Amino acid sequence: MTETGSSTFEMPAWFSGAQSHIVDFFHNVTPATPWVLVGGILCAIVLWSKGSRLVRPALTCTGALLGAAAGGALATPVASTLVGLAAGALVGGLAGYLSFRILSAGVAGLCVASLALGASIIYLDRQEHAIPPEARAPLSTDEASVLHDASDLWQRTLRGEHTEDSASELASQSRAAQAAAVLRDGVKSRYEALPEQSKLFVSASTAVGAMFGILIGLLFPRGIAALSTAGIGAAGMIAGGLMLAAVLHSPGSMQLAAEPARLLGPWAFLTLVGIWMQRPARIRLAMQPPVQPAPPVAPNAAG
Repeated sequence: MTETGSSTFEMPAWFSGAQSHIVDFFHNVTPATPWVLVGGILCAIVLWSKGSRLVRPALTCTGALLGAAAGGALATPVASTLVGLAAGALVGGLAGYLSFRILSAGVAGLCVASLALGASIIYLDRQEHAIPPEARAPLSTDEASVLHDASDLWQRTLRGEHTEDSASELASQSRAAQAAAVLRDGVKSRYEALPEQSKLFVSASTAVGAMFGILIGLLFPRGIAALSTAGIGAAGMIAGGLMLAAVLHSPGSMQLAAEPARLLGPWAFLTLVGIWMQRPARIRLAMQPPVQPAPPVAPNAAG
């Protein structure tokens, strides 16, 4: 680990350990996998280019469907099923339409809090004695096993291997619960190993980031929707393209998969392009040059 003031920066040991498992997700695929990835990339392109215009209609339709289902289930002989469906769809659609701003605030709060958390950890990582050696520990055997099981599940999913018996489903649920507990305990142990001042700095940075993100989301819901959908769509395009390249054995794809930090620049660029493409109509009209009126036609002298 570099000392304070150094211009270089090394990834923590636990992150380097996680990187070694990423390439396991690109093995043992089926002939149908490239077509599945192409479909996912197309969906990501739609989300990247027009996502903010689809969020509110999607929430409204989802709310209307859920409301209609609830209204139909609660219908009584006094209020017929048709009335229940109509009333439930109306109330659910209105709730979905109004939830757009709340959802934008929640997404913005979560994203900014995550960025603040990551920035605080990177800042402490550059400070001497801010993070003790026990908090820099590499992946444990259990954590590495969780990543291995995740890659194995991904490979079996790509091969179309599904287990339908109840015993296998219960075993999968038990393993998922154990994996979540392992990851939770790993994060908790590293956090508890921090000095009290470092804990306070990380917690305060995350809380301030969450509050700031919620405020921005409430004030600018359309902008947050554009930023979120453009970022998610760009990530889907890059991840899908990288996976497709790895499946097709394109040169250099596996190196990029093992070093995903190199993709942050292209992801940020694509996100900005997606935000520009999703700009409101009034801004697009304002950027267009004004239409010059046609010159008046001179009267015919002979007439």
